[in-house]
Amino acid sequence: MLTNLQSQSVIQSFLYHYQTPASVARVRYEVRTICRKLGYDDPEDIEWSLVTRPVVMAFMGDEARRAKKPSSQNFTLNIFKGLCREALLCQRMLTEQFNGINQIKGVRGERINLPTLPTIEDVIRVIRTCMKDGLIGIRDAAIFAVGVGTGLRRSEITRLQTKDIEFDEQRLHIVGKGQKKRTVSFCRGIGIILKAWADVRGKEGVPNFLVGLHKILIFPPAYERISSPAASYVSE
Repeated sequence: MLTNLQSQSVIQSFLYHYQTPASVARVRYEVRTICRKLGYDDPEDIEWSLVTRPVVMAFMGDEARRAKKPSSQNFTLNIFKGLCREALLCQRMLTEQFNGINQIKGVRGERINLPTLPTIEDVIRVIRTCMKDGLIGIRDAAIFAVGVGTGLRRSEITRLQTKDIEFDEQRLHIVGKGQKKRTVSFCRGIGIILKAWADVRGKEGVPNFLVGLHKILIFPPAYERISSPAASYVSE
């Protein structure tokens, strides 16, 4: 049985914040655009539990959208974030899920004609290429996937520990700048890649999840965590 909050319309709750006919009309247009790009005919049918950070980033990374003025791109992003916030308040989206979306930064500078964010196809192509490169490729795929899929800083990626990963719940426990703790969710596809690396890595050595492989054949394994420049090299 749905609770009172869950029965509320996310769209209508969001539109309530806009008073003038002109602002409502513009917001409705953006909502319909988001709806179509997500594959729905009716905005009320959007399954908010499936809207994750990678989904929003892929939406914002669309070439046609990236060709618009930064102010237009940021307006659309803010509408998307606002809808997700209402979905959270209506108990249609998890807190960790919303936090990942809310951390997506707006566009700065002048209009550009080419997308700077990788598309889903780009991400899949890079990961498939990495996975063909043996053990180190599996690790690099994990670095790339967690960076693109969760938006972690390089330092956070290198400090990520095995105990910080909840594979069943699909979330990471992160200690960021200023020792601030937060939880970041990841999708099933990223979970599969992380699990593949976890199986290769094993449980020996330092607590860091992402480690170097130059001593992997030594017994006992003499793992060392990867450096921030190494993580940056892989990501770029």
